[in-house]
This record gives sequence, structure tokens and C-alpha cells, in this order.
Amino acid sequence: MNIISNPDIIKARFIDYILDNPLFSTGSLCIGQEVMYGSNRLFADMVLITDDKLYAFEVKSRNDDLRRIDNQLLNYKKIFDYVFVITTENHIVQVKALSKMRIGIFMFNQDGAFQEIKKAPILQTFSKVDALNTIPATFLKKYFSANSKLTADQVRLSLLKQKKSVIKECLHACMKSKISYKYDNFMDEKGESVHFEDISILSLRNYSVLK
Repeated sequence: MNIISNPDIIKARFIDYILDNPLFSTGSLCIGQEVMYGSNRLFADMVLITDDKLYAFEVKSRNDDLRRIDNQLLNYKKIFDYVFVITTENHIVQVKALSKMRIGIFMFNQDGAFQEIKKAPILQTFSKVDALNTIPATFLKKYFSANSKLTADQVRLSLLKQKKSVIKECLHACMKSKISYKYDNFMDEKGESVHFEDISILSLRNYSVLK
């Protein structure tokens, strides 16, 4: 099997990389994949949650198409603190040309090793609208003690007056609550190293943010 052509293998190896290196956090963390976010209901390939930051990772394997990557990165920047692209050598030139996007870059090599090509700066492009559309209305009502009779649209509209920092804290709490239980199951099931077939345990593709 050609490891640089399989995105799940890249994800599995990168999770091992995260767990073996204190690059992102020396404290607690949890990881999810296929996490729905934002107003456009897109899916993040991988999400890492540390004690106080949200990281998004877009994985591009050797055979992946990069035509949509600009839009994907622009949407990530609306709610995540850091955004990274994990890709293979054949895409590096094109990804490095996206420097205006303020992203970090990791290259996955044929030998299974990762090379950090570019560090990611912390982003300051947080969108309250996209953050609120990422959080289920039921979670928002409970977190903010809002009127239970409000519709999803009404509760989100009423919360736009909140400070960015407050909504950011709520987003972090929500992400952690919906990802942590899957991550805990994943950690219980995985062996000494992550197998690519275990990656599906982390998927939140069927998790709805509408209710």
C-alpha cells in the first residue's frame, strides 16, 4: 500500500505524531475527524482541541485535488485558532503559495515521517456568526440559560451581542463535549500505534449542529 496516497494513513500517522510530540500541547487534548463547522456546514478533516485552543487540519494526500483548498482554508479561519495543511511532496509548491492564508504546513514523506515546513500563526479572524452556527442550539440554550422556547435561529441571533471571547469559550466547550467521548473510545481501542482503520471511530460526520 502506498502510504502517501491514503488520507486515513496520513491521519493515523499524524495522530501518533501529535501524541508523541508536545508540539501542540503539554496538557490535555482530544482529536476528532470529519467535524462539521461553520455557516456553510463544511467538514474539517481533523480537529485538535487543547486546553484553550482549537486547531484545524486539512489533509491532502498525493492523489487529492487542491482546487477547493482556498475556500476550505478561508472557512477554517473563521472559527479556529490555528489552521494547518498536511500534504505530500507533490503538493508542497502549490500549498506554500498559499502563504497569504496564514497557515501552517506539514509534509508527509514516503518513509512515514512528518516535516514541519511552516509554522502556523495564531489567527485573529474569528466570526461570531460561524461559531454560533457550529454550536447546536440546544447546547447554546443550556450554556447561556436562554429561553427554551426560542428557535435555533432566534437563539443564535440573540447571542450575537455577546463578546467574541465569550462565544469562543462556548465554542471550545461545545467542541470538547462532542469530540471527547469519541476520542476516549478511540484511545481505549487503539494499540501501541494508531491503525488507519481505527480512524473511523473519531468521525463526527453524522453529528448534527442544527438542533
